[in-house]
Amino acid sequence: MEENSPATVAMVFAGGLGLAAYHAGVYQAFSQKCLPLHWVVGSSAGAATAALIAGNRAEDRIARMRAFWNSRRSKPIGRRHGGISMAGSAPFAPES
Repeated sequence: MEENSPATVAMVFAGGLGLAAYHAGVYQAFSQKCLPLHWVVGSSAGAATAALIAGNRAEDRIARMRAFWNSRRSKPIGRRHGGISMAGSAPFAPES
Protein backbone atom coordinates (compact mmCIF):
# COMPACT_ATOMS: atom_id res chain seq x y z
CA MET A 1 0.00 0.00 0.00
CA GLU A 2 1.28 3.44 -0.84
CA GLU A 3 1.99 5.90 1.95
CA ASN A 4 -0.91 8.21 1.04
CA SER A 5 -3.41 5.46 0.21
CA PRO A 6 -6.49 5.36 2.42
CA ALA A 7 -6.72 2.30 4.61
CA THR A 8 -9.29 -0.40 3.93
CA VAL A 9 -11.40 -0.91 7.03
CA ALA A 10 -13.10 -4.22 7.82
CA MET A 11 -15.18 -5.51 10.72
CA VAL A 12 -14.88 -9.21 11.49
CA PHE A 13 -17.64 -10.68 13.67
CA ALA A 14 -16.99 -13.92 15.50
CA GLY A 15 -19.49 -16.72 15.77
CA GLY A 16 -21.25 -17.63 18.96
CA LEU A 17 -24.65 -16.60 20.11
CA GLY A 18 -23.29 -15.00 23.27
CA LEU A 19 -21.17 -12.64 21.17
CA ALA A 20 -24.05 -11.80 18.86
CA ALA A 21 -25.57 -9.69 21.61
CA TYR A 22 -22.54 -7.38 21.44
CA HIS A 23 -22.34 -7.01 17.66
CA ALA A 24 -24.89 -4.18 17.38
CA GLY A 25 -23.19 -2.24 20.16
CA VAL A 26 -19.78 -2.61 18.55
CA TYR A 27 -21.12 -1.49 15.20
CA GLN A 28 -23.01 1.41 16.80
CA ALA A 29 -19.87 2.70 18.56
CA PHE A 30 -17.91 2.40 15.32
CA SER A 31 -20.53 4.14 13.18
CA GLN A 32 -20.98 7.01 15.65
CA LYS A 33 -17.39 7.97 14.94
CA CYS A 34 -18.31 8.28 11.24
CA LEU A 35 -15.42 6.03 10.23
CA PRO A 36 -15.46 4.47 6.78
CA LEU A 37 -16.32 0.77 6.61
CA HIS A 38 -15.42 -1.13 3.46
CA TRP A 39 -15.90 -4.79 4.36
CA VAL A 40 -17.95 -6.82 6.84
CA VAL A 41 -17.52 -10.53 7.42
CA GLY A 42 -18.37 -13.06 10.08
CA SER A 43 -18.82 -16.69 10.89
CA SER A 44 -21.99 -18.30 12.20
CA ALA A 45 -23.85 -15.67 14.27
CA GLY A 46 -21.28 -13.12 13.10
CA ALA A 47 -22.22 -13.87 9.49
CA ALA A 48 -25.83 -13.00 10.31
CA THR A 49 -24.67 -9.70 11.79
CA ALA A 50 -22.51 -8.96 8.74
CA ALA A 51 -25.49 -9.69 6.47
CA LEU A 52 -27.69 -7.33 8.49
CA ILE A 53 -25.10 -4.56 8.10
CA ALA A 54 -24.51 -5.18 4.40
CA GLY A 55 -28.20 -5.64 3.59
CA ASN A 56 -29.61 -2.53 5.24
CA ARG A 57 -29.29 1.21 4.76
CA ALA A 58 -26.85 2.83 7.19
CA GLU A 59 -29.61 4.56 9.14
CA ASP A 60 -31.52 1.27 9.62
CA ARG A 61 -28.69 -1.09 10.53
CA ILE A 62 -28.59 -0.79 14.31
CA ALA A 63 -32.36 -1.03 14.71
CA ARG A 64 -32.52 -4.05 12.39
CA MET A 65 -29.68 -5.83 14.21
CA ARG A 66 -31.26 -5.23 17.60
CA ALA A 67 -34.69 -6.37 16.36
CA PHE A 68 -33.22 -9.51 14.78
CA TRP A 69 -31.15 -10.59 17.77
CA ASN A 70 -33.80 -9.63 20.33
CA SER A 71 -36.38 -11.74 18.48
CA ARG A 72 -34.10 -14.78 18.74
CA ARG A 73 -32.66 -14.47 22.20
CA SER A 74 -35.25 -16.62 23.96
CA LYS A 75 -35.96 -19.20 21.27
CA PRO A 76 -34.23 -22.55 21.69
CA ILE A 77 -32.29 -24.00 18.80
CA GLY A 78 -30.65 -27.33 18.22
CA ARG A 79 -32.06 -30.67 19.26
CA ARG A 80 -35.48 -30.78 20.86
CA HIS A 81 -33.94 -31.81 24.17
CA GLY A 82 -30.49 -30.67 25.19
CA GLY A 83 -30.15 -27.90 22.59
CA ILE A 84 -28.74 -24.48 23.38
CA SER A 85 -30.60 -21.27 24.09
CA MET A 86 -30.07 -18.28 21.84
CA ALA A 87 -29.93 -16.14 24.98
CA GLY A 88 -26.31 -17.18 25.38
CA SER A 89 -24.25 -20.28 25.72
CA ALA A 90 -26.11 -21.70 28.72
CA PRO A 91 -27.64 -25.14 28.24
CA PHE A 92 -31.31 -25.22 27.33
CA ALA A 93 -33.29 -27.07 29.97
CA PRO A 94 -36.35 -28.69 28.40
CA GLU A 95 -39.60 -28.39 30.35
CA SER A 96 -40.47 -31.44 32.45
